[in-house]
This record gives sequence, structure tokens and C-alpha cells, in this order.
Amino acid sequence: MRFACLMLGSLLLPAAATAGDIVSGPVAASVVNVIDGDSFTADALVWPGMRLRYTVRVKGIDTPETRRAGCKA
Repeated sequence: MRFACLMLGSLLLPAAATAGDIVSGPVAASVVNVIDGDSFTADALVWPGMRLRYTVRVKGIDTPETRRAGCKA
């Protein structure tokens, strides 16, 4: 019986570890820092009391990079 419980636990543990990889739906966020024309840093409220900081790059917008040598920003 103990062996069966250990086997069941070892099968269910990896499934529980990967369950939270995808956050669905819109997430409330606030912009913390603008990096350049198509990138910014935001604090996202993904769960009550849990904020995560992400760097976001806007898809479909192509602007000069400000950290590149010889680039006027």
C-alpha cells in the first residue's frame, strides 16, 4: 500500500508543478518604466496580493533601440 501511494504521488507531482504556467484572461497591470518606443516594464497583479514585474515588448511596433551605439533618442 505504501508503494502504491508513493507511485501515485510521483505521478501527480509533476502535473501539479506545471499547472500554473499559463495565466489566462486580461491581467491588471501598471507601467513602471518606459524603456524605448516599443518596450516597457510593468507590474502585473496576477493574484490578490501577488505582483510580478515583467518587461513587455509591443508586437508589430518597430522603433530604434535607445541602448545601441550611435542611436539618437
